[in-house]
Amino acid sequence: MKIVVIGGGFGGLAAIKTLVKAYPADNPTLPEIILIDKNEYCTMLPSLPDIAGERIEPEFAIGRYDKTVPNGVKVVKSHVEKVDFNAKKIYLETETIGYDYLVFAPGSVANFFNNTPEFIANSHKLDCLEDSLKVREAFNHEIATFSETNVVISGGGFTGLELATNLYHRAKEANKKINIHMIELCDRILPMLGEKRSKYVTDKMKKLGIEFITSESVANYENRVVTLKSGKVIENAFFCWCSGVKMGVQTVGNHKALGDGRILVNEYMQIPEHTDVYVVGDAAAVEDKKSSTAERKMYLRRAVNFAYMQGKASGKNILATLKGKSLKPYKMVDLGWVIPLYTTSIGEAFGKKLQGRKGIAMHYMICGVKNYSFKNLYQYCVFALKFMFTKE
Repeated sequence: MKIVVIGGGFGGLAAIKTLVKAYPADNPTLPEIILIDKNEYCTMLPSLPDIAGERIEPEFAIGRYDKTVPNGVKVVKSHVEKVDFNAKKIYLETETIGYDYLVFAPGSVANFFNNTPEFIANSHKLDCLEDSLKVREAFNHEIATFSETNVVISGGGFTGLELATNLYHRAKEANKKINIHMIELCDRILPMLGEKRSKYVTDKMKKLGIEFITSESVANYENRVVTLKSGKVIENAFFCWCSGVKMGVQTVGNHKALGDGRILVNEYMQIPEHTDVYVVGDAAAVEDKKSSTAERKMYLRRAVNFAYMQGKASGKNILATLKGKSLKPYKMVDLGWVIPLYTTSIGEAFGKKLQGRKGIAMHYMICGVKNYSFKNLYQYCVFALKFMFTKE
C-alpha cells in the first residue's frame, strides 16, 4: 500500500500527520507514505512579503522536513512535472512514482495569463521563499543604486498591498524616496470588502504615498519600462506581478477544473472521477454552499486554515477507506483572516470585521501558532508586538 502526498504545505503536512498518528511507530501495517516536494523545507507562505521587505528573516519562516515530517515517511526532493490520474503515476524530473492513494496539494503559482516568456522572466513574483529572497536582493540593489525608486505592482489585492507596504518600509529604513504605483483591473481595490472598507484601506495607503491606478492593466514590461493598456508609461520601474494565481502542476485525467486550474472535488475532498485522489489547499475547488446561488456556484477562497483542515479530512478518509469504514465530509469552518498593512490591518475574525493595529498583532500571533518550531513561535510573538507599534 503506497500513499503519496504532493506538496509539503499546510494541507500536505496535515494529511501526513493525520495518517501517521493513527499507526504506532512500530506497527508493521503502516502504509508506505511518501512526501514529494521540490524543497527540503516547508514555508510560512503568508510571510513572503515580509521576507521580501526584510522585516522577517527566512530562517523564522521555514521548517525543515527532517524535523517536521514524522519518522517513517520518505521525503523525495523533486519537481513534479506531471500527474496522470488515469495511470496513477507521478512523473518527476528523474523518476516515475506510482500510488494507491494520492493527496494532491501542490499549492499555486503566479498566473501570468499567457504573457510572453520575456515578460515573465523580467517580472518579480512571490510564489515561494526563493522568489521573496530574489525580490529582497533586487530591491536592495535598487535602493542602493538609485536615489529615487519607482515600484510598480500589478494587482491591488492582498498580496500586492502587503508587498507594497513592506517595500515602503525597507525604503524608509534606507532613507530613500519611493514611489509606489498599484495597477488594479477593477474600478477600486479590494471590491469584495465593500465600498466603505475598500476606502479605508485606500485612504491608509495613500498616506504612505501609494498611487492607485484602477480600471487598468499592464500591457508590457521591458527595459525597466512599464506600459499600461491605456498607453500610459512608467519609466525606470521596479516591477512586481501580483495579479492572480493558478494551479501549477500539469494533470491528466477525467476530472473537471475551474479556469485557474483548481480541481473540482466532492464533499470528501476526492476527485469524483478519481476517488483515490484527494485534492486539498490551493489546488482544490471546494464549493462554498453558503454563498452559492442557483445561478452561480461560489468556491472557497485560498486560505491556510482551509488547507490545513482539508488535509486532515483527507488523511482521515484515506484511513477510513483502509479500515473499511464510511467516509466523512469535510466541514468548512471559517475562522477568518487578517492582512497586515504596515501600520494598519484589515480582516475578519469569528464573523466580526476588524481593522487597525490590533489586527497586525493577531496576524503574526496566528502565523506563530501555525509555525514549525517553538523558536519560530517565539520570534513571531516578538514580531506581533514590534510591528503593532511601527511608527508611520
